[in-house]
This record gives sequence, C-alpha cells and structure tokens, in this order.
Amino acid sequence: MALTNQHRRLQLGDRLAILSATSVVLCVSSCQTVSRSQPAFVLLRVDSPEIVLGSGANNRGSWVGFTFVNTTTKPISSGMCSPNLEAKVADKWVVAFHGVVLGCDGAIFERGETYRERVPIFGSGLENHIDIRRRSDSGDNWYRLSWKFVEGKDRTSEGARSVQAFSNAFRIAVRPLAQ
Repeated sequence: MALTNQHRRLQLGDRLAILSATSVVLCVSSCQTVSRSQPAFVLLRVDSPEIVLGSGANNRGSWVGFTFVNTTTKPISSGMCSPNLEAKVADKWVVAFHGVVLGCDGAIFERGETYRERVPIFGSGLENHIDIRRRSDSGDNWYRLSWKFVEGKDRTSEGARSVQAFSNAFRIAVRPLAQ
C-alpha cells in the first residue's frame, strides 16, 4: 500500500512538472513582439449611443461628445485636431466628415493624458455622398469617430509606429427638435 501512495505522488509531481513546462511554452509562444509595423490602439469613446440631429431647412447640426485617452506608453501626435466621422457603408467604414479645425496645427497627447471634446455633425455636405437624413430614415445609420496618430511628438517622423483610435459605434437619428 505504501508503494502505491509513493507511485501516486510521483505521478502528481510529474504532472505538475509537465503542466509547468506546458504553461511556459504556451506563454512564450502566445507573446507577440510589438513592431513598428503593428499599429497601437488608444481609447476613444463617444458619450451617447444615439445622436439626435434636428430636421428642417436650416440644416441645424448637432454635436458628438467624446473622451479620448492615450493608453500607450509614449506621447502620440496627429496632424488633425479632432477625429473624423465615419459611416458604415456596405460593411466598410468610410469617411463622412474630416475633423479639420481652422487655425489648428495638430495635436500631441502625453502618455496617460485624457481629452474631452465634441465634434460637430451636419446633415448635409458630407463626403462620399453620405446623406445622414436619408440614412436615418432607412435605418442604415451606423457611425463612429476615428483618429490617426503616430508615436512620438514629431508627426512627420519617418518610421514612427502608427496609433489608431476608433470609437464605439453610434446612430444618428433625424428628428424635429423641441422648440
């Protein structure tokens, strides 16, 4: 009987050794080397899952509030001062509105920095023939914000790693605004 218990202990020890070795192999093989060719991602979140755009001849716009957090370990920079508005068209995201701000020469965010702002949304005059009003009626109205950066404070640096931010998807509904 004592021999059987010893045999069981050896088997248990062997099992633990095999389990440990397997864990190390899996851990090492699942790790990826981060290279400059792989884009990094940061946090970009819109405040609401639905944005209401006023209807009417005055083309009154609305705003999309967002929060951005640089979750990378380095400063990041962009030639744009606010994110683009993208629309989902036939399962692809296309730019509907560029986040251009007059007089702005780009943006730099330090590691861990949080930025809250809002971008304007207009019902017409968008790129790629995006008509928010028509899309709202059809129910085909998914949108997101996107913002592209490079690692480092010099956005013109050759070979800098790309950093991308994509918000959660949201809808834009066109409704008469209460007066």
